[in-house]
Amino acid sequence: MNRTSISLAFALFAALSLPAAAEAISPPTATLNVGSDVTPAALGKLDWIQGTATAEWEPGKVYVLECWATWCGPCIAAIPHVNELHQTYQKKGLRVIGINVWEDGRDKVADFVKAKGKGMAYPVAYTGKGGAFETEWLTPAGVRGIPHTFVVRDGKVILKVHPSYLTNEVIEGLLAGGDASDKAVASIAEKLAERDKSNATIKDFNDASRSSNIPKMEETLTEIRKVLKNPDQLATYEIQLSIVKNDWPAVSNHLDALTDGPMSAMPIQIAARACEREPDAPAELISRVLKSFEPVTEKTASPVDFQTASILNWRIGQKEKSLEFAKKAATAAHTERYAKMGFPAAAYDKLVAAIEAGEMPDTATITTWFREESIKLRDAREKADPK
Repeated sequence: MNRTSISLAFALFAALSLPAAAEAISPPTATLNVGSDVTPAALGKLDWIQGTATAEWEPGKVYVLECWATWCGPCIAAIPHVNELHQTYQKKGLRVIGINVWEDGRDKVADFVKAKGKGMAYPVAYTGKGGAFETEWLTPAGVRGIPHTFVVRDGKVILKVHPSYLTNEVIEGLLAGGDASDKAVASIAEKLAERDKSNATIKDFNDASRSSNIPKMEETLTEIRKVLKNPDQLATYEIQLSIVKNDWPAVSNHLDALTDGPMSAMPIQIAARACEREPDAPAELISRVLKSFEPVTEKTASPVDFQTASILNWRIGQKEKSLEFAKKAATAAHTERYAKMGFPAAAYDKLVAAIEAGEMPDTATITTWFREESIKLRDAREKADPK
């Protein structure tokens, strides 16, 4: 596929994955902020999967309200950390509460919590889309992504952060109160400032990447290396630079160095889409990329990922596997989740039919299918709801 079609595919992927992964950031119009007074009234309106609602904030106790969903990969990855905090500090005054948000289907959530068992031992509540917690907490706070954690003490919000910021040191400081608590909050504020600076540098890197400005990419990557401590997260940018340089051995080396951590999926996906768009990508590298990428597709269950795996397998002569992944792409596109997002499932059906007939369509054909089926979906929606 050419750069334009791959950019479209990656944009679709990003639209699906980033809201789940991103830490929620409050817009200037948010009315529920750090320092705001809050009551536990909304908790009493929730459907509790396990545990019970807090009727009143206990003086001096620290409440961690962890917002999550079963469809949110980063939320799932954060559960062990949140559960460890619960088990370690519950007797010292920490109250962890899991609140399932932006999701419909109580039974699915209940089954998930039951399967987690002791791995999710803290109280968990369910609220369907548009529920009390959403309208009384998430919307006023301007929350746009999960996982997101509200930390409350003595009826005031003292933190709004990604759960990864809640280290043992931070929790111990918050529980101690006074100067120790102020120091813990200040340490997070400092980290958030570093994050904002890092985000600005990453934006500069991405801008340079889009224009294939290698010197600028190298310059900004030097700064990124100073602030990103997670090697898998850093590999995302190392691989992008290697791709622009057409340094395929370096791409393979970066993949070999990845861990099994939650940050490893993105660099793998970037490498896979690079191989998909570059006709000169060597078969040996494609095989190496697929070794890492195929397990990722099973976790994301994204039509875009399955389609990429189908195309790459076809490129190296694995036609049966190509058909297998094309069928997975079509099946995923027909699910309620992707149907609501407007995915053109019929285009994936056409891809399956073509491969069954012994042909991998060219880029222009695939792009036309997706455009035509997307237009049909748009026209059908407008006809059903003229407003």
